[in-house]
Amino acid sequence: MCCFFYSVKRRKKMSFKVLAVCHFCAVFLQGTFATILNSGEIQRGACHLETFRADILLDCDVKDVLINIVTKDDDNMLVHCTIASDRLQCVSSDATHNESSNIMTFSTKFNHTKHAGKTMWVNSTCANGTIIKHPVLLKPCVSGFTAHGQHNTSHVTISCEHSSFKASNTGIRIRGEELSTLATCWWNRIVQDTFCTAVVGFYSLNNGVQHTTLYKPGMKLSCSLDGQNIPIPVHEQTANNPVRHRDNGGKLLATCSVSLTFTLSILVYIIRRDHL
Repeated sequence: MCCFFYSVKRRKKMSFKVLAVCHFCAVFLQGTFATILNSGEIQRGACHLETFRADILLDCDVKDVLINIVTKDDDNMLVHCTIASDRLQCVSSDATHNESSNIMTFSTKFNHTKHAGKTMWVNSTCANGTIIKHPVLLKPCVSGFTAHGQHNTSHVTISCEHSSFKASNTGIRIRGEELSTLATCWWNRIVQDTFCTAVVGFYSLNNGVQHTTLYKPGMKLSCSLDGQNIPIPVHEQTANNPVRHRDNGGKLLATCSVSLTFTLSILVYIIRRDHL
């Protein structure tokens, strides 16, 4: 569209410059828009140790494709494909390329600890030198969540759990209005125990957290884990449907900050180590 308006305002003697601008626009658009064909499936996420798949339409005649996950510690290359004998060939068996459709299919075993919340980059280099980058956010599965809330006239009790809770690096969160965090719990692998932060009124669950707070009609609540969010349905408490407080042995966790929690976990680890 930017080429069209430019050409209308210029005379024929400027046609060379018009063509140059059109070529620039084409390259710019080509390098900007990624085509992930199964984006809906990717948005729903993958469960721990399930197969994750991405179908990627390569938007040009590619000569090189690199799929990697960049973390703060390293650059985890998953697949590298290059043109050999006039065909795109991949070092890893996790990727296949359909020449007729120019669609690359990448699949791998989804490891929640390594992959959840990370961005996978599909970087393709075209024959004309253009580099196209496809960012794909790796999310845990929606189906792994168990979340609900019950309220009376004054308070609401919310439960938020996920089957991959103990594989998470950042923990599970109950979010309130404007995505404010009401409560967070995470699994500490060193001491093999759950730690939580909240203001008041929270319990640790086997795979998450339960929190009680003031109820407001129409309030929006969500359950979040490593980049995946689901809304929490809230129902009115009745005599036949009372609030059930489920936790690990009925232990009410004390309110603590993140720094205090970390310190306590280290102290427990040292005590246990000394008694071995």
